[in-house]
Amino acid sequence: MLLAIASRLAAEHLLRRDLRLLPRHAGADLVALDARADTTVLVTVLAARGAGAVTTTGAVRAREGAWSTPQDPARPTTAHIRFDTIRVTVDADDSLLRLEHLEGAPRIRSVRGPAAGMPATGRTSGAEARRRS
Repeated sequence: MLLAIASRLAAEHLLRRDLRLLPRHAGADLVALDARADTTVLVTVLAARGAGAVTTTGAVRAREGAWSTPQDPARPTTAHIRFDTIRVTVDADDSLLRLEHLEGAPRIRSVRGPAAGMPATGRTSGAEARRRS
């Protein structure tokens, strides 16, 4: 249920940015077309409730390999492909607390902490702080 809510909020965010949603493909949580940039955008949606653990569908593992398979007639043809990550945090009542959109997101190595390249929220452990410095 949390992922469905996060996906809906992420889709609404993309629509507000004038991207057109396309049918899911290649293991991405959302697929969008950025016509201005002639770019297909494959989006991984991460979801969290409050300061809880981040949840994902696991689509991250397959998205790059699946997209690079031979041309599928249903797949959009654009000059560019971009991999984005959208992290959605909701409260106990499923109201949006925070939405972070990272365009051109690096691969996510772990879903236990913040997405790669995204700022951590809340407290930082001493070991994590030392790794960052």
